[in-house]
Amino acid sequence: MTASPVSPRLANIRLHPVKSLDPMHVKEARIGPSGGLEFDRAWALYSADGQWLNGKRSAAIHLIRAAFAPDVSSVTLSVPGDSRKTPTKTFAFPGDTAAASQWFSKFFEQPVTVRHSPEGFRTTLSPTAQLLFPLRACRPFADFSPA
Repeated sequence: MTASPVSPRLANIRLHPVKSLDPMHVKEARIGPSGGLEFDRAWALYSADGQWLNGKRSAAIHLIRAAFAPDVSSVTLSVPGDSRKTPTKTFAFPGDTAAASQWFSKFFEQPVTVRHSPEGFRTTLSPTAQLLFPLRACRPFADFSPA
């Protein structure tokens, strides 16, 4: 029995401009200098202890909605149904990290720093994973988050 050739098909492209928040669907994307998609995980949220703020560390992050301008020049953050009435606010993306840090700090009721990386924030695979999977094979899964 011979295997029939499989033709890969790209079903959709989703960028997560803010790590751990909502994605945006795009019809095309550019590959950045580090090999990831441009604008993918360009912002990451950090708590005062220097750790990423993500769903594993704070379930409240799942309440935040992020809507991006089609050209990714801005992000509007909101918290639908929030009893604390966190205001919906739009920030220039990716430059307005200071104002976004204030918004996230108020929402999480703790100091939060928004950091920008043009190459995107990625997690290095563990030494065991690096042995099992060559880096090129893992590129599609480069958004692993630390525990």
